[in-house]
Amino acid sequence: MKTCWASSLKDCAGGFTREHLITESVFAGKEISVNGLPWCRTRSITMLPTNLTANILCQRHNNDLSPVD
Repeated sequence: MKTCWASSLKDCAGGFTREHLITESVFAGKEISVNGLPWCRTRSITMLPTNLTANILCQRHNNDLSPVD
């Protein structure tokens, strides 16, 4: 079962939210080439950094981290 990365705090709430795997501002809107991830192991995919996300945090923990994001 998928769990929030902060589930050890035992106060998760809400469904999963899409969180950037790498801080989006690092790429300044440029297209990037991605490979080696579960959905593109054998080929490179060109995409915008805004689409490089995963469901890794619940709503509560995503909101709690927003000020430092």
